[in-house]
Amino acid sequence: MSSDRGVRRLSPNDLDEHWDTNTPVIVRLPGAPDLNIRIDKPADRLTLRAEIPPGVSIPVTGLANIKVNSVVDDGAKFIEISTVGENLLHDGYAMLMTVADRIQLDGLAPLKALEETLALWESILASRLRLGTEAEIGLFGELLFLEGLLKAGVAGADAWRGGLREEHDFGFGEGDIEVKTTSGEHRQHRINGLGQLQETEGSSLWLLSIQITRGSDGQGRTLPELINDVRDLGGDLGRKKIDENLSGAGWQNDQHDLYSDVWRLRSRPLLLRVDGSFPRITRDLISGLQQIETARIREVDYLLDVADLPETEGFPTEIKKAISEMKVSADE
Repeated sequence: MSSDRGVRRLSPNDLDEHWDTNTPVIVRLPGAPDLNIRIDKPADRLTLRAEIPPGVSIPVTGLANIKVNSVVDDGAKFIEISTVGENLLHDGYAMLMTVADRIQLDGLAPLKALEETLALWESILASRLRLGTEAEIGLFGELLFLEGLLKAGVAGADAWRGGLREEHDFGFGEGDIEVKTTSGEHRQHRINGLGQLQETEGSSLWLLSIQITRGSDGQGRTLPELINDVRDLGGDLGRKKIDENLSGAGWQNDQHDLYSDVWRLRSRPLLLRVDGSFPRITRDLISGLQQIETARIREVDYLLDVADLPETEGFPTEIKKAISEMKVSADE
């Protein structure tokens, strides 16, 4: 399907309509040389195509949501500049049209037009890049537990350390808690480094395993919705600490529209005491190995399966109260 338009730029409504047809649409741009933008929701991208001379090398942009490729069509070579993701639909279209204007109106070569445009847009595009899905899920789990703590009234926002590059996510008088969250069907968690499951001196350590899944039928919240709820619970004093952690975790307030996934708890959180029999790899454990220079092992990441492990009995009352505030679904 193609669309020829007298106006140079699509209105936001027209762009949305083309996107929502769920069928690739080619919009030809008036002017010379011939240019077109492909609006392709099935491929989750917008693509500007321009002819380039043979033998021209294609640049690397360094931006996660901007892809640049070359194709040969009917003997001619073209550069294809794509913005990836529905969240960049409007910003990406504006960026691609800026490149097109530089080519058709300013007479620049396509690669030069791209270079000049990215120089201006790079900071804007970088600031609009959302957290990766794994980071989003991890942050969601930590905020769920913080929400439980605040609702139960057993700890303040200062117990949360997840975004402050501390060894463990939460700290209390009763001990430390490392929160691990997965969206998988099985309780398998990525452990990052030799210190993540290492007790700090004089303090016990607990692992809180959280499983979440995508919500439906009004059950669950998006990450921005959960952030707002936790901020409200924290009050004026707690909000500063919450925002400090959020910033350290990579959250930016102007990103809220980039997160549309709705999450809810899949099952009741599982709390496990990290003691001498707990499966883990730590610096203390490997330092006891004989005939191996373990000091040269800087980092170890591994996948830990805690499925079917029995919940530890007798865990701190404060933590028990907080977990009881974490509901499996929105209507509980």
